[in-house]
Amino acid sequence: MKISNMFVIGLLSTLLLMTSCDQNKVVYLPEPPENPIVRPEKPDAPEEPATPPENPVTPPDEKPETNSDLSLPYIFSDNMVLQQNAQVAIYGTDRAGVEVTVVPSWSGTPYKGVTGVDGNWFIRIGTPSASYTTHTIKITDTDGGELSISDVLVGEVWLCSGQSNMEHPMKGFNYGETNHEPVDDYSTEITDSDYQYLRYFRVPKNVSRIPLYDTEPAKWVKCTRQSAPDWSAIGFFFGRSIHKKVGVPVGIVACPYGGTRIEGWMPESLVSTLAANTIKRDGLTGGEQSPSYPSNCYNAMMHPVIDFGYRGMLWFQGETNSDALAWAYAGHLRDIVKAWRERMGVTADKLPFYYVQLAPWVTTWEDAATLRHCQFRGVGFGTPLIENCGIVGASDVGSEVTIHFPQKKVIADRLVLWAMHNQYGDRNVNPMGPYYMSHTVQGNKVIVTMANADGLRYIDGAEKVLHAEIAPAPVKINNKTVYDWTEADVEILSDGRLSFSSTTVSSPEHVRYCFSTWHVGTLCNGAGLPLFPFSTEKYSKIN
Repeated sequence: MKISNMFVIGLLSTLLLMTSCDQNKVVYLPEPPENPIVRPEKPDAPEEPATPPENPVTPPDEKPETNSDLSLPYIFSDNMVLQQNAQVAIYGTDRAGVEVTVVPSWSGTPYKGVTGVDGNWFIRIGTPSASYTTHTIKITDTDGGELSISDVLVGEVWLCSGQSNMEHPMKGFNYGETNHEPVDDYSTEITDSDYQYLRYFRVPKNVSRIPLYDTEPAKWVKCTRQSAPDWSAIGFFFGRSIHKKVGVPVGIVACPYGGTRIEGWMPESLVSTLAANTIKRDGLTGGEQSPSYPSNCYNAMMHPVIDFGYRGMLWFQGETNSDALAWAYAGHLRDIVKAWRERMGVTADKLPFYYVQLAPWVTTWEDAATLRHCQFRGVGFGTPLIENCGIVGASDVGSEVTIHFPQKKVIADRLVLWAMHNQYGDRNVNPMGPYYMSHTVQGNKVIVTMANADGLRYIDGAEKVLHAEIAPAPVKINNKTVYDWTEADVEILSDGRLSFSSTTVSSPEHVRYCFSTWHVGTLCNGAGLPLFPFSTEKYSKIN
């Protein structure tokens, strides 16, 4: 007996969709076939009859006029990716008091809701396990309105936000007629960018003093050689790697705005926690329409997409906060992550937050070292400030000529280690790099003990430890504690500890490593992860 190809394909699709909606379950798929979906050719249209029928039928593509105001935000567009095994939100607007029905093709189940007095509607639907099958979602209302979203995939969705180093496109930034600061090996990487199951939604830059319902015009795009040059480089490298390693469709929602302070990404509920002088600082007084003004980026960019449904969040921001108020960054980051999770209606264990410590760069902003110290406070120094988070070190990358360093793939690969370890079950590599734990003074030496330092060694190409300093007891100058820092000689001890010393400091008290705006990291563990910058001096203002 012959069985048609379409019957087999339909049977396989059905089996793929017969899964539970366990929110914590991740399904791994085999490599996608070159043409996973076979669509039959459309038959030729029949010849029109010589005489029209007495009761002509409205052609299917001509919809009758309705009084419906049914609409969707831009993020709900063709080619989108939804988070697998989750209760994801579909939302939009319509006339007040109208019943809206959402029907996804994977189940045919109708999900219903009624618009509020403001016309907004919000309906959660259950998604199946990931697959390479494309789906359609139909939305209708009782006013006769009908919308359809096609070529929908179900897989893993990650939200990327921050400032320019997260925004940094693969091709570099466009200054006039040319692109500057492309990523390393740009031409080679773009040749490996045709992935129809890797997709991208770029939230357009915008500011608002009130929370907006929708973004500026935008749409989901498939990853191709034509579209990839404009992608966030970190988003591209992260998404491509997760797609290859996990074997499921991946969606990247990019929501960065270059040059912004963290205050611009705060919900209005957090603004009251800011010191009055924070809002009045020069960086924020470009007017209330500045992207760094408290809540402006959150209102216009994050708020419209925060309910979309994600596996996790990636964050790279802080350069613009490297000023006299850098000491407050740890508390701000803690509060903003907590507020975002609460707005999404998820607990910390359901939504990881992975972020990047500032890379070294040449600048007059001398508080970058304090900012990095505060960033590390999110995960270290006793009880982490941020639940379910991970930090990526960047002391070994950076550029003396630009803040937009080209080694974005290095950073993305380290973020991937966190996701693979915590979300996708790959425990082969501990994603946390080596970091300071404690120190003791032994005569004219300071011995530093670190965590995650197995296989501690020089980074490839380094011959000695650079940017290491040692200081004796401080002195008081104008009621300020001042340390006299001197270049230190550093020895890697057999047990993985570090010994700091200097012939000019006989009675040392503190040491530090890469604790400066510009530096070149020279130490890493056996996994190649760089030692995080540190200073044994305590900071009383860290919160």
